[in-house]
Amino acid sequence: MSVLKFILYLVAAFCLVSAIFVFLPWEYFNAFIGLFSDTIFPDDAVVRYMVRAILLTFFWVGVLIVLAVREPAKYGAVLTVLGLYFLSWAVVSGVLVWTYSLPSTFYGDLVSGIIIGILFLVYRAQNQ
Repeated sequence: MSVLKFILYLVAAFCLVSAIFVFLPWEYFNAFIGLFSDTIFPDDAVVRYMVRAILLTFFWVGVLIVLAVREPAKYGAVLTVLGLYFLSWAVVSGVLVWTYSLPSTFYGDLVSGIIIGILFLVYRAQNQ
């Protein structure tokens, strides 16, 4: 297995793990978030719904990553879409960080989105 394929499977694993937090109690989720940031999500039904919907979306992105990396010839378009998805995620997180003066931990989203997006596009180019 190539290093690039391993890294993309690692990205998929992190996306798939997000489904665990959908079923955990809200206090455990906030405790986990508290390890990385001072932000604590309010215990509001709408906030809980939105966070869990985003976590489930990341789970399904992880499923798409596994499918696309396993069979790049069959799912080449999905690789391109995933690359563009992560690059657009980087742009949106960068704009939010600069517009709202968010903490520097959000720069990790910007950098990881750029790196992961480029990795998907490189993997697509290698497997055409």
